[in-house]
Amino acid sequence: MSQMTDLLAIRKGVKMSDLPADVQTTALWHLDKLPDLYQKLETTCESRFLDEILRHVQGMFKTIIVPSSIAAMTTEFRTMHERHGIPTLGLKPPVVVAAKRTRPVKVSATVVS
Repeated sequence: MSQMTDLLAIRKGVKMSDLPADVQTTALWHLDKLPDLYQKLETTCESRFLDEILRHVQGMFKTIIVPSSIAAMTTEFRTMHERHGIPTLGLKPPVVVAAKRTRPVKVSATVVS
């Protein structure tokens, strides 16, 4: 399986998702920048291309903000990098932040004499 095939599979997943249209458009914009960057990385082995790939992947994740989608894509990118011997991007699954609990308001009793 080539890098392009892997990227097309990720792209298909984004297009098939139920993300809002504007989120899909932005995510696909970032994703469409990657094939050229991976090609340049493969040709030159310059870390600046890996940095640029990471910037686009993080931008895509920042746009998507759906933890399950990001976790699946993180796994796909990690697998692709392992399969093709590409240095890792250091992607971590998203951390789900629990909703902040509010403390109940204490009402003080007023003593009337």
